[in-house]
Amino acid sequence: MLVLNRTVTKARELADRFGARWAGLDEQGIAAIAGHSDLVVQASRVGMGKDGGDPVPGYRFSGREIVYDLVSVPRETPLLARARAAGCTVISGIRMLLSQLLGQFRLFTGHDFPAALLEELDREL
Repeated sequence: MLVLNRTVTKARELADRFGARWAGLDEQGIAAIAGHSDLVVQASRVGMGKDGGDPVPGYRFSGREIVYDLVSVPRETPLLARARAAGCTVISGIRMLLSQLLGQFRLFTGHDFPAALLEELDREL
């Protein structure tokens, strides 16, 4: 596992908790992704809103990665668009929101979310 962060001390602190490698979001850190890129999870605000942006513009996707961007608006961030174009499997942040919705529904009602409504939501996503 590799943790990258703009603030190197934050990357190191998180990585140390999980026995992972760490690096900054610089050329050296982006180069390190190649050995740890089966699953790429983007958890920063980069790509959110109208300003867009790509947190790792220098990384070249091989097409075998699964790329999960936790940003939900827009649904397809510049990172996801670039990953999709390279042939990667992509997961939008809207999936995280749906998972949270299902868990909250179960907590509040004691029941699973109605299957028919879930299928409809899934088609929309």
